[in-house]
Amino acid sequence: MARDDGDDEDVPTTVAAPLSEHRVCLVGCYRLHSLFAWIGLVVALFGVGLIVLLRAKNLPGEPIGTAHLYVIGAGVVGLLVPLTGFFYGVRRVRVTDDGITWWEGKQDYSVRWADVVVVRQSDVTRGGVRRAQITVEFKDDREVTFDFRLSRYNQLCMQIQGMTGNRVLRKKRKQLETKGRARFGVVTLTPNEIWFLDMDPEKRIGWDELGWWTINHGTLICSPRSDPENVGYALLSGITNYPVFMELFTERAGKMTPPNRSTTFRG
Repeated sequence: MARDDGDDEDVPTTVAAPLSEHRVCLVGCYRLHSLFAWIGLVVALFGVGLIVLLRAKNLPGEPIGTAHLYVIGAGVVGLLVPLTGFFYGVRRVRVTDDGITWWEGKQDYSVRWADVVVVRQSDVTRGGVRRAQITVEFKDDREVTFDFRLSRYNQLCMQIQGMTGNRVLRKKRKQLETKGRARFGVVTLTPNEIWFLDMDPEKRIGWDELGWWTINHGTLICSPRSDPENVGYALLSGITNYPVFMELFTERAGKMTPPNRSTTFRG
């Protein structure tokens, strides 16, 4: 994982009241395992339906077969699978002006916002099933991941990005001025170019060469004027501190071209 470099700030902390608290909730667990829950529910209803059917036929002495018990058991297990979400990972998070505290297992951890160096966020929906998480890395090489099992997950992400954004933005501006580049995971910005580090070979496009840029299907795409089809691209999930990156990027790249007007659009 690429780390951000640059000068760090040391901001004194004070005791602050919580801005918000987030706990693992039943709805979030079922969303995480929505496919298992749906299958379990169907199987359970099917098993119950068979039992009702047997009784409806009024067959005295007809035993309920072992197969029916297996069907019911599978349904119950399928329905209980989402509840396992209460017993692993981060189960509670508290956000304050000074930092963030989370509970994992029987321990609690607290970190100041000044110690955050990288924020990675991904949010993908496939087949109607959402997978979303935000990972925060700290100066001491620790990291923590929060996912959407937590209540008011979107609010939590906005607070993390907001609390770290201004500090990281100042750091990145300083890196551009003093070091001539600022790295954001799989892309690097310089005063003259954008570098796509995940491409083979590495792709570089100068700001004066950039014809248009867009975001389509979770991918940043940049096209040079001289060869519009020879684009540079990077998955948004690989771009760290994404809101900060977008602010610095759009300052240099200008407005986005709608995906349906780009030469790479495939619907």
